[in-house]
Amino acid sequence: MLCRALLLPLATAAALATALTSPTAAQLSATASSYLGGEGDQDVWGAALLSDGRIVLAGSVNVRPGGEEVALAGAAADAPGALLLLSADGRAVERVARLPGVPLDLAVDADDRLYVAAGEAGLLAVDAEAGAVRWSATPGHVHRVDVGADGTVAALVPSDVGGVGGANDTPGAGTIHLYDAAGGAGARFGGHRNTLDLAVHAPSETVVLVGWRQARADGNPVQIAYLRGVGFDGETRWTGYDWSTENGADDFLNRPENNMADTRGYRVSVGRDGRLLAAFECAGGNHLFRYDPFDVSARVEIVGGDRYHEFFDTRSEHKTFFGVYDPASGAYRTGQQLTGRLSSGRGNTVRVREGAITTDASGQVYLAGAAAAGLPLSWTPEGTGDYTGGAYLVVMSPDLRERRFVTRMDPSGHAHAVDARSVDGELRVVLAGTTKRNGEGATQLWVDEAVQSESGGAEDGFFTAFTGGDAPPPAPGEDGGAPGGDDAGPTRDVDAGAPGAADGGGGCGCRAPGGGEDPDVGDMALVALLSLLLRRRRRA
Repeated sequence: MLCRALLLPLATAAALATALTSPTAAQLSATASSYLGGEGDQDVWGAALLSDGRIVLAGSVNVRPGGEEVALAGAAADAPGALLLLSADGRAVERVARLPGVPLDLAVDADDRLYVAAGEAGLLAVDAEAGAVRWSATPGHVHRVDVGADGTVAALVPSDVGGVGGANDTPGAGTIHLYDAAGGAGARFGGHRNTLDLAVHAPSETVVLVGWRQARADGNPVQIAYLRGVGFDGETRWTGYDWSTENGADDFLNRPENNMADTRGYRVSVGRDGRLLAAFECAGGNHLFRYDPFDVSARVEIVGGDRYHEFFDTRSEHKTFFGVYDPASGAYRTGQQLTGRLSSGRGNTVRVREGAITTDASGQVYLAGAAAAGLPLSWTPEGTGDYTGGAYLVVMSPDLRERRFVTRMDPSGHAHAVDARSVDGELRVVLAGTTKRNGEGATQLWVDEAVQSESGGAEDGFFTAFTGGDAPPPAPGEDGGAPGGDDAGPTRDVDAGAPGAADGGGGCGCRAPGGGEDPDVGDMALVALLSLLLRRRRRA
């Protein structure tokens, strides 16, 4: 079969690859998009949709964009930390609740109650109207928060904050604090390695952690990601990946082959469909996610697809792997890769560091972060230039085989949060993050029906509200269509920037010239087809 495939005419290979990679597009329509911020640097770190469609944002916002102003938990009236409650279309601010500390994460429970990771101010449980604090806790600097379906709240307190950037890269193991729905303290337990995020899965009474460690294997430095499940009693239930670096060990990282691409676990969540999702970065195609999280010698199937979902012709630029896992056992269910593509055909940076991953009730997967040039955009907002990277949103089918929507709202920005849910049968989505000025000192956020139409500083928060028409039905089906998606057309010649640095640096926003032409479509199709055939041959 493989030999016959090598003899296929390019036109035939291209046709087959197109059949494998053409999705049914699901277009979102933006109802509002706005800056949020005044002088200095501002950020929006959290975003949530309430059951009636209204939008809640959390972050550092030092402007008064309208609505009622209240101060909670002893915050000053001009405190930069804020919760913003907006109308469902995002065009009006209903309330601004000033908070102590800087909100760094936001979670919402089944009754629309809000939970804020407020940094040095600890954990704040706020009512659905953002008008009163229900209870609070001060276990330390709370950097991430999640709430389960039963009301169990988990808060992550890093060992080493080192500024917001430090807590997002090298925070140490940290400590996880559990609380019940009324604020009663539960178990407290240590994290693992560098713990960067957590998620609560109430049905299995599991808190899932994600992160990484710095190590050495075969005499070379390497970063190794992990995924871990801990019971509500604080007892570790399972740890995935996190391989040994000892030659000869049964779980030696390089036992099956070279797995030395740096990897980090950045985000984990329990989506609105109840599935556990985790998002990682890898600085190379020879990454450990090609193998079962509990058996370094057992290959797993990665969905793959067109050239944006395969890691051929890539180097050590940061790329994203995201997967679905069983929360009770950590078992791998399915996974997908994502890279940008330069006009030369080479891979380029797509990061989920300081980003987000979630699902809606139908199981559609939403991924947000920051990318260098080469995203397969299905919508380029008018007036935002031709740069194909920035603060992105990617929507995938439940089985990760169909790329349904890709955009970027600010070509120099970074998306930190995303939420999606059905409201009265209509799909609603909110994306939020930080805008940044480009090399010419200008901002290019797409602005429409804004509560703040002009940038206020060097960096501002932003949000964009979308509607998607009729929401897909709940519960994902077994077959979500063909993998991949249509090629979005030409990309600017932009390099990926610094490769795989230990400090988490890399190519986002880097705009150095690259050069080269788009590869022949037949060649690209043949490579994609052969990649799929090779994966099938390994499974045979």
